Amino acid sequence: IDVIVLGAVPLATLSAFTSLWVLTTAVRIRVWVSVVYALLPAVTGAVATGRLDVIVAAIVLPRVVRSIVIAWQENAFGTVRGRTVRAGLWLAVASAFAPLLWVFAAAVCLGFLGLTYLTGGAHARGEGQPSRYDAAFVQRLLMTGGILGVPLVVLMPWTWHVLAHPGVLFSGTGLPEFYASHKAPSG
Repeated sequence: IDVIVLGAVPLATLSAFTSLWVLTTAVRIRVWVSVVYALLPAVTGAVATGRLDVIVAAIVLPRVVRSIVIAWQENAFGTVRGRTVRAGLWLAVASAFAPLLWVFAAAVCLGFLGLTYLTGGAHARGEGQPSRYDAAFVQRLLMTGGILGVPLVVLMPWTWHVLAHPGVLFSGTGLPEFYASHKAPSG
C-alpha cells in the first residue's frame, strides 16, 4: 500500500502517458497531458488524505479508457473477445477500489452507444434493410455488455454485497469507518 500511495503521481503519469498513444503519437503532448493529469488536485489530495480508492482509480482510469477505446475499434489488434475481456478486467480492477466508477463507465458507454445508434445506421437513414453499420453496432453493443459484465462476474461475492447495500458505492475504501461516521471512535 505504501508503494501505491507514495508512487501515485509517478504511476498515474506513466499510466496516462502509455494510454495516450491511442489519441496522439506526439511525445511532448503525451508528456504534458500525463503530468498535468497526475498532478490534478484530486490525485494530490487523495495522496495527502490516504484515499486509496481515488489513488487507484487515478492510476487505472487511463488504462480503462484506453482498453475500451481499443475494444470498440473495428481493426484493432487481437480478437474481439480478447479486447472485450481485457477492457472488462481493467474495469474490474478500477471497480474493486472505486465501485462508483462502474456506474459511471456504464452510463458513458450506454450513452455513447445511444448516440451512435441515433446518428447512423438504417434507423437514422429511414431504410428498412440492415447495413454493415447495423452489424457493427450490434457487435459494439455485445462488446459493451461483455465489458460491463466482466467486473460483475469477477467481483461476484462483492457484487451481491453492493446490490444489497448500495451505500457502499458512495463510501469508498480509503478512510477508516470512524473518519466517515458522525460518532466518536470510542462509541
